[in-house]
Amino acid sequence: MNQEIHCQYLLDEFTLDPGQRRLCRAGAPIRLAKRPFDVLLYLIAHRDRLVSRAELLELFWEGQDVYDDSARKAVGAVRKALGDQQAQPRFIEARYGGSYQYIGPLEELPANGAAELEVERTRGVKIVIEEELHDTGALVLAAAPAAPLAASQPRRLSPVFTRAAVLTLILLVSGAYVFYRGQARAPKTLPAPLRSIAVLPLKNLSGDPQQEFFSDGLSESFITELSRIAGLKVAARGSSFVFKGREVDPREVGSRLGVAAVLEGSVRRSGDRLRVEVRLTSTVDGRVLWTGDSYERTLGDVFSVERELACDVAERLRARLCGANEAPATRYTQSVAAYQAYLRGRYFINHQYDAPGPETALKQAAAQFEQASAIDPRYAPAYAGLADACTQLIWFAGEPRALIATAKTAARQAVELDETLAEAHLALGSALLHDWDFAGAARAFERAVALNPGNAWVQHEYSTYLNTVGRYAEWEEAARRSEELDPLNAVMIADRGNGLISGGRCDEARAQFRKAAALVPAIGANGGIMWQCLARQGRYAEAIREGRAALNAEGPTPWTLAALGVLYAAAGQPAEAERQLNELTELSKRQYVPKTCFAYLYAALGQHEQAFALLETAYREHDTQLLTIKGLAWPNKLRGDPRFVALVRRIGLPD
Repeated sequence: MNQEIHCQYLLDEFTLDPGQRRLCRAGAPIRLAKRPFDVLLYLIAHRDRLVSRAELLELFWEGQDVYDDSARKAVGAVRKALGDQQAQPRFIEARYGGSYQYIGPLEELPANGAAELEVERTRGVKIVIEEELHDTGALVLAAAPAAPLAASQPRRLSPVFTRAAVLTLILLVSGAYVFYRGQARAPKTLPAPLRSIAVLPLKNLSGDPQQEFFSDGLSESFITELSRIAGLKVAARGSSFVFKGREVDPREVGSRLGVAAVLEGSVRRSGDRLRVEVRLTSTVDGRVLWTGDSYERTLGDVFSVERELACDVAERLRARLCGANEAPATRYTQSVAAYQAYLRGRYFINHQYDAPGPETALKQAAAQFEQASAIDPRYAPAYAGLADACTQLIWFAGEPRALIATAKTAARQAVELDETLAEAHLALGSALLHDWDFAGAARAFERAVALNPGNAWVQHEYSTYLNTVGRYAEWEEAARRSEELDPLNAVMIADRGNGLISGGRCDEARAQFRKAAALVPAIGANGGIMWQCLARQGRYAEAIREGRAALNAEGPTPWTLAALGVLYAAAGQPAEAERQLNELTELSKRQYVPKTCFAYLYAALGQHEQAFALLETAYREHDTQLLTIKGLAWPNKLRGDPRFVALVRRIGLPD
């Protein structure tokens, strides 16, 4: 028999037979020309790394003077045969610098007839392998003839071939045994465990943009699960999601986030079926460290998928997350419907700066969290999410007292359901801070930090509290820590800029706002806060110019109009300041405008009685903007007035 033994590959619903040079789907052959077929085989054989276009040209076009387009067309032919798409690759992904990588499912098995060929070659021979545990560790092998074959069996092999087969098998088994014993006795040198990772947002391959919340939510869940590993740095969501929708070089991710590995993959949801595929890639050289099996489940098993995948990744990182003595991660709900509502709520919070804007998005988020808690009244994260949405909404909508009351009730319910949930204490701390209960806020924030010091948002919210109460040395450490954990989060970067302004460190603050604006322009502009730096230095013309540019780019907002009015008044242009006041009045007929915006503009125009009357109204309404009254430069003309000092004390802010 001269037939060559080879393997077949199962590529999900496709069968690839290298020996027959045949690609089939459900038994039906698919035409694939020679070079595309060779390219596919090569990419599969080298699936643990990136294969450059130049490498393909050198191998399969024999270094001839051909255009790069030849390799590109070959890959295109492979994609067409497999029904793959470049925008949402399932099998072959185009990577940076004109490189390709096989990322699809793969199962290797003997080709048709290969197993039968092996049986025929060894038929009539019985191999008995015995191991005697002598001090020498010798292996005793014996060969004996098998029972005679029935007359109906195919022809016997010749004695010469039989002896050759026996000898070959003995040599193979002996070699394998020696290798095994040597490996068992030799000290194992394992690679050092990875200490840092970024989870990039899973690609939504469902073909339905409305399922984006689900793929994003699973990505966040994996981030949360992996962050439980002691000693493992996990890049926060705000930074990982900067790379969403991009074909990114893992080395770039490693450089920008300071991580050693990247977890990336896709999620495909079809009806009640769920399929998740992931791989772990080194950020040092782009090498694939591990490709996970397809995690295929029903939607009801989504919780076990999260845990199983996180455990598999932890094993590859050589980190302890799952084990016989390890307590299982808390499953906060058994309801998939509640879980999906929660994921939608998180999605709206995370996309609040997309159109149509924060107020609409945060209201949608609150509604989803309320739905989740209604479906499962014991779902602690849903209550924490509701509190979070309400406290953020206070800055963009009216009725602060009602929102604060809702936030406090929801946060306390979350804490009551799970006292160990850091997010619950964080939500309570934020709600109490907005209610001007500074002592209660301190206790809640400190508990959240103790429960999860590696959570970037915990550190950020705690830093906001510290800045508000004037504990600037502690604020700087917490703000630095939050930005270190989430280095590409524009909100955290800008908020650190706000704190630097409070300390009079304008050059550093402006650098922070530029960094934030490069990531999210709307956050970087920050409603006129940045311009205070120029105003403090008496550079009013520059400040006004930047303010006008932001106004033209973003449209009128309460703080943009108020800031411009204050700047015009400080620059000696009262008519322009009055014009901003009129525009602010018109805006207040269409949306919520904090009374403090009017108060600061009246103060800049020298109309102190109107300013204090508005501040008193703001106090009665519990205007959240009063939390920043000590750090802002705008009310400087009021600071010497006893009424200003009394107001600060009534709010409860330290002197």
